Amino acid sequence: RRREVRGGRPLGMLLLAAAIWALCDAIELHLPTMEARRFISQVQYFGVISCAPFLFHAAMELARLESRITRTVMVLIWGIPLTTLALAWTSQWHQLIWTSIEMPKDGAPFSTYRYGPWFWVMAAQHYIITALSTLILMAARSRVTRAFRAPMMGVVVAMLISWIGN
Repeated sequence: RRREVRGGRPLGMLLLAAAIWALCDAIELHLPTMEARRFISQVQYFGVISCAPFLFHAAMELARLESRITRTVMVLIWGIPLTTLALAWTSQWHQLIWTSIEMPKDGAPFSTYRYGPWFWVMAAQHYIITALSTLILMAARSRVTRAFRAPMMGVVVAMLISWIGN
């Protein structure tokens, strides 16, 4: 019902991306082979690569700055994530995302992923986008009407909590 509310679509897409990420994490716990775990990790990357860009789009809309999202900004925001997705799906031929994946040991449920150089490029870009999104929302808080200041601050506090947890 609230798809047309400012920021609604990108927030909805952010939630979908996070759900894909979490669901694939849960599925991985029950997969018996390395090939199956690699496949579910590749599917998971649809969510992994999308969270930060959708957060940025939501912040820009909530701050009423969506007109500043130019073609160049789109390339800067989505170029590395889409490249990362392609590299994840071709990871068996290179070690740019994962240098190795090891099956769980000693009763641990999760596989151990050793990351390659491109993973760190993606991680850095995601931290930069998330920081920028946080700053955009903090700056926008003073520009919104009084009725929206408290909810906007709630979003900023939630983002700051996630920064602390990360």
